[in-house]
Amino acid sequence: MKKTFAFILILALLLPLSAFADESDVVGCWTSYSVQTTGAPSMEMLYLAEDHTCYFVIQSFRPDEPGLGRSFVGTWELLDNNTVYAKTGNNSDITLSLYSSNLAIDKSTLAVFVNIT
Repeated sequence: MKKTFAFILILALLLPLSAFADESDVVGCWTSYSVQTTGAPSMEMLYLAEDHTCYFVIQSFRPDEPGLGRSFVGTWELLDNNTVYAKTGNNSDITLSLYSSNLAIDKSTLAVFVNIT
């Protein structure tokens, strides 16, 4: 419930600020993390390069050792002024809604991504 409320609050505060993005706003390193029920983190990172290459990595952990993870080199495209589509695996992709030049939300999981570049 707290996460849902926080998500709605973020959207309400940032929607008026959402400017139309261009490719220079999208290029860079986007990252997200969550804490699993075990207390260990799970991290996800996309590096969107200027040549439309998408470098993707996700890694989860167990409390005392690395868990499942994978990486992929794919492509990305700006679908409209505030949506980025990236290929993150042979059978997976991610669609991000941009809310500013450093904040995006995954449309399928509602994970918050921050541009750290």
